[in-house]
Formats: sequence, C-alpha cells, structure tokens
Amino acid sequence: MKVELKIDGMKCGMCEAKVNKIIRDTLPSAKKIKSSSKKNISSFIAEDESNIDKVVENISLEGYKVLEVLKK
Repeated sequence: MKVELKIDGMKCGMCEAKVNKIIRDTLPSAKKIKSSSKKNISSFIAEDESNIDKVVENISLEGYKVLEVLKK
C-alpha cells in the first residue's frame, strides 16, 4: 500500500532527511521513502498499516505537523 503524508513544517533538504529517517526507524519494512519540502509531502510503501499511526506520532514529536494521511 502506498502511504502519502501531507506534512507542514518541512523547509529544506535536512527536514526531508529527518522525516525519512523517522519513517525508516519507525517502520523498518517501509520501501521507496521520499519526502519533498516543496510539496510538503512524504510518501512510502508499507506492507500493512499497523504502525502508520506511530509514524505520524513520531513525526509530530519532532515538531512537524501531519495534516493528512492518504492510503492508496
């Protein structure tokens, strides 16, 4: 399943890298992790949705605001 997170607060490449690391650390099985500070989006492929809420929580703990979670 493809997961797309709309995130407020990413301003640069370092922010993108930080969000990617949070996703990778929280959900080690995630694949094709990409973030764009210009589009305010992070996306990844997840095998299941069991830890997506934890990903959102961990991103929020770092000061970013997850505005929307889209699952396709």
